[in-house]
Order: sequence, then C-alpha cells, then structure tokens
Amino acid sequence: MRVYLRMNPPTLAAAGDPGATEYYQYFVITAALVVTLKHVLDLWKAHLRPPEPVPPLHKEYASRENLAVLDTRLDELSADFERRTSETHRASAASREKIYESIRALERGVASLQKEAELLTQRLHHLDAKLDRLIERFSFNSDE
Repeated sequence: MRVYLRMNPPTLAAAGDPGATEYYQYFVITAALVVTLKHVLDLWKAHLRPPEPVPPLHKEYASRENLAVLDTRLDELSADFERRTSETHRASAASREKIYESIRALERGVASLQKEAELLTQRLHHLDAKLDRLIERFSFNSDE
C-alpha cells in the first residue's frame, strides 16, 4: 500500500495563521508514522501467528477430484507393486531352480566319487587278501 502525501498548506495558512503550516506538517508526519507502525505491527502479528492447521487428507475434507486423483494413484501404485512382486517371485523361482540344479549336479558328482571310493576300497581289500595269500605261500616255501 502506497501513501502519497501532498504538502499543501491548509486554507488556514491563507487566512493568515503562521503556525498552520507547521501543524499541517506535524500532522502529515504523524499520520505517516502511524500508518508505518500499523503496517509493521501487522507484519509482526502475521509472523507470530501460528500457521493455519492443514486438515488431514480424509474423505470428509477432500474434494471429489482429489479423491479421484488419489484413487487412480493408489491403483497405479498397487499395480506396480503387484508387477514387481510377481517379477521377484519369478526371478527367485528361476534362481532357486538354478541353485537346485547345481546342487543336484554336485550331489551326483559326490555320489559317483563315493561309489568309486567304495569300489577302490573293495579292490584294495581284494589285493590285500591276495598279497596275504602270496606271502603265506612264499613263506611256506622258504621254510622247506
């Protein structure tokens, strides 16, 4: 708000009162100070006043347009969540199947190694028995 002051002396000065101009000037300066102080006081009160509370976003306070926007956004977010969840389940199922297949391959490898170790152990026992028989045979021959 702009206040323009004109410093025209009142009509009393024209009538011959010499102090009228000074009174007029004091009045104008005082009025300007009062307007300025009121403006500063209003600004200070506005600064100290707490902000107006924002009502919670509830059906009672929201307009139909806001509710429609929120519903569409909620549907978009739900669809995105479902899509990401299903992708995660598919990815985890595929990775789980890969892990199971590698475990099965390792299991087959370990089983074949166990079978081979068992066969080698049996063959070692068989050779050990043969060696014992040969030692017995040659030890009897050396005694004669």
